[in-house]
Amino acid sequence: MDEQEKEVKYIPVYQKRLAKYLLLAKGKDRTMAEFAELCNANPTTFSRVVKGTIAKPLDVELIKTIAENSADPLSASLDDLMRANGMVRDNDEEASRRVAQKRFEERSRLMEEVQSIIMQELFSRGFTIGPVLGTPLEQSDPTLKRSRFPLSRAVRFAFRVAGYEPAFWNFTVNTFNGEVLEGREDYKREIHLESSSFIIRYSDVFLRDMWEPEAFENSKFSIVMIHRDLFDEVLKRFEGVKVKNDISLILVDTKEQRIAQEYVFPRYEGKAPESFLAQPKHSFASRED
Repeated sequence: MDEQEKEVKYIPVYQKRLAKYLLLAKGKDRTMAEFAELCNANPTTFSRVVKGTIAKPLDVELIKTIAENSADPLSASLDDLMRANGMVRDNDEEASRRVAQKRFEERSRLMEEVQSIIMQELFSRGFTIGPVLGTPLEQSDPTLKRSRFPLSRAVRFAFRVAGYEPAFWNFTVNTFNGEVLEGREDYKREIHLESSSFIIRYSDVFLRDMWEPEAFENSKFSIVMIHRDLFDEVLKRFEGVKVKNDISLILVDTKEQRIAQEYVFPRYEGKAPESFLAQPKHSFASRED
């Protein structure tokens, strides 16, 4: 075998390792059937992976989808899944680690950018923001510690906003940006499928609101999105849905560095909460303090 053949030789499938990463990606709060549906996969395929009876590597697109929907992206990353699936060459491990690190850094920068944009929108309307919390919701808000419905998507940041009701505001961020769909002929269909995945991904938020509404008392929960077409499609799917607490969808325009829209879900008791965007911006530049 010459050097070129060695270079393209792929490592074998590590069945036990692949099963481990699949279980980590699924998380504790989802069944394997639910996770398979979220990944548009056959539940039988995932069952074979867990049992260690899979005979050949999974399709690379499925591996990517598993990674995108991973409940623990740090412990079950795309790099981990690809290597366990036999799709990373032996001499490519360092390169793949650099790629994984770059993606993690890009995701972290996006989170910081979104947080900064939301803070600026609040500041510009005269709101005062208290300590910024970057811990999971259950740790941030003591009233939620006994919740029977732990959230599969951690709160990315949280504010205490003086002059706003409710004062405690939690945010989670959906990082779908549509890049993988650019130029595809079935773009609209894929956006519709992505909206289905979105609903499944955040269903526990609405289950908690319905079955354990006291867990959201005195707090607001917002799901932040950065892709307009997905935002609009999700709004269509949620048409007519009412909630018991303060829940909203926020569309952030990262190009224009602003919040483009906030949709606040109507309440069962008839209350129609107003978006904070309705508050006029203050002209701080004109002040002579």
